[in-house]
Amino acid sequence: LCSAQALQVDENERPLYVTYSMGQGLVCYIPQEDIHRGMLLEEVPFGTPAQVAFERQAFLKSGGWDSSLDANFDDIDSWIKIAQFGDALFINRCLAYRTIWPGGYNQRFSLYTRLKTHILIKRKIYELVHPQHLNTIPPVQHIENYLKLHWSMIALKQGQLRDAAHLASYAPLSLPAWQLFLRRLQREQSFNHILPQVYLSYLIHNFRNQENTNLSLIQHYGSWRWGLRAWAEGHPLQALNLSRKALFSPTAWRLLFALFLPQSNDPHRVLLHPNHITLLKIFFFLQKKAPQPLTHVQELHLYLKFRLVGLAFRQKKWFYFLQYFLPLTVSIAAWRLLVKLWFWQDHHRQVSSIRKIILVEAHPTETLLR
Repeated sequence: LCSAQALQVDENERPLYVTYSMGQGLVCYIPQEDIHRGMLLEEVPFGTPAQVAFERQAFLKSGGWDSSLDANFDDIDSWIKIAQFGDALFINRCLAYRTIWPGGYNQRFSLYTRLKTHILIKRKIYELVHPQHLNTIPPVQHIENYLKLHWSMIALKQGQLRDAAHLASYAPLSLPAWQLFLRRLQREQSFNHILPQVYLSYLIHNFRNQENTNLSLIQHYGSWRWGLRAWAEGHPLQALNLSRKALFSPTAWRLLFALFLPQSNDPHRVLLHPNHITLLKIFFFLQKKAPQPLTHVQELHLYLKFRLVGLAFRQKKWFYFLQYFLPLTVSIAAWRLLVKLWFWQDHHRQVSSIRKIILVEAHPTETLLR
């Protein structure tokens, strides 16, 4: 199974929400024996068919789509069965759209029907959890109480007080159910998820070469990020300790306002690449720590500057574009790198697709063998 992040939009294609990333880096690998535990605790959300790819053979082995569940957890049921036959990959890039229709077919089912199906799905997952994880998962009754809480909250949100009370039953009296509910809420709304995906425009628009600005921005970002996360988890003293440096910094307060007062009509805030902050950190590291005489380090340093120039140009940030671009125009090393990149691209275009896929990675080995 392979899943990517998706941008949820309304019927007018306005961005609503970006599904959260998994793990660190561009790709997160999850072995087969861990998948069902993650699905049970909602730590491994594969998403809708628009986000998921799988091998045809595994799909056929799983028995195919269950038509009795059409538009009501039918996709999740299929992922559960396919996950028995292999590992999973999560691509932490937004590669798909998911439209939320106000009159969607799945919304025609009653909340009680959807709750019953949800419980059925969780029981299926529970039976497939690998034996090594059985001691680390809550009893199935706690899972069911959590689901009752979840759907009763949806009924409350829709103003259906009687249905909310009926769906909840005795679940509000279950402390483990509340713990599971709050854990999921924290995961969906955690600042660790939100900041890198949605509110990084302040950071991206403030790429600069100056050491103090670069380092200060990273420090303030980290202070607010972990301070806010500690506050969300109910640790006010820890939050104060983590964010104390940022509290007395004008730059940090400007960053905070950028985080919580975004322009609602700017879809690029949602689609920002999650690795931009990593690019900034690499850039700062090369400025301060890497040995400058090394040719490859110098070339990587220049290449990152070219990337920043391209980023500023695409976002029409002309001040930053000129700030990076003008010094490069008088740099002999930069021109030399451009020529090298041009020759490399020209050679790369002449290589057949099969050779690109199969043989390109073999070049270093061939050199060593010679």
